[in-house]
Amino acid sequence: MKIAVFLQTCPQRRTDRLPTIASIEQSDIGTDFTVLEHPEEQDLRTFFRHVLEAMADSGADYALRLEDDVVVNRHILHNFSNWSALDDPLFGAGWLFVPQAALSSQCRTSCGVKYRSVAEMWAALAVAIPVKYVPACLNELARSEARSEKMTQDFPLSRGVWHMGKRCFFHEPSLAENRDPPTAFGTKYPPRTKKQHLFAGSTFSADWKRLLTTTPDLTP
Repeated sequence: MKIAVFLQTCPQRRTDRLPTIASIEQSDIGTDFTVLEHPEEQDLRTFFRHVLEAMADSGADYALRLEDDVVVNRHILHNFSNWSALDDPLFGAGWLFVPQAALSSQCRTSCGVKYRSVAEMWAALAVAIPVKYVPACLNELARSEARSEKMTQDFPLSRGVWHMGKRCFFHEPSLAENRDPPTAFGTKYPPRTKKQHLFAGSTFSADWKRLLTTTPDLTP
C-alpha cells in the first residue's frame, strides 16, 4: 500500500508549523511528505483545488492530508494501513483526527459503527482518502463554488465521498491532535465549543500502535 502524505500550510505559519513538522518527522512518515504552502496572492478555494489535484495526481493508493496545526501518532502510517475499516465497502475517507464531540450520538455518529451518518463532517485536520475518490471531492468543491457557498476545506472531502455512497470513518484512538496555535485567519471559538469540537483530548494517543493478529498455520 502506497500512502502519499501532504502537509497543507500557509506563510503565516512558517514558524508555528515547526512543531507539526517535527512530529511528522518523528513518526513513521519520516521525511517522506510534501509541503504545500498557500501562495499569498491566491484565494483559498483555488489553493485547496491545487491541494486536491496534487493528491489525485500522487500515484498512491491513499493520500493523507495533514494541516499544519497537528501533532501525529508515532505509528500513524502503520495504524492507518492496518485499520480494518479500509476493507469496509462503505469506507470513503478516514478521519484520523477525531474531535471529542464527533463521537457523541448528538453529533450523528452511526450507532455501533464509528462513521458519520450525515454528509458533512468538520475538523479535517488529518484525513486519509483513497486517491481514486479525490476527483469526487474536486467535483464537490466545484459544486460549492457554483452555489456561492462560503469556502470550507472540510465539506468538499466529506460531501465528496458521501455523494459516492461512501462514509467518513473515525479512527479510535485519534491519530492526531490539534496543537491549537493562533489561527491563520483570527477565528475565535467559545471555550466549551472549542474543547469539545476542536480537540481529540483523551481519544488521542501519541504512542499507540495497532497489534497485528495472525492466523496460526495449521497445515501439517
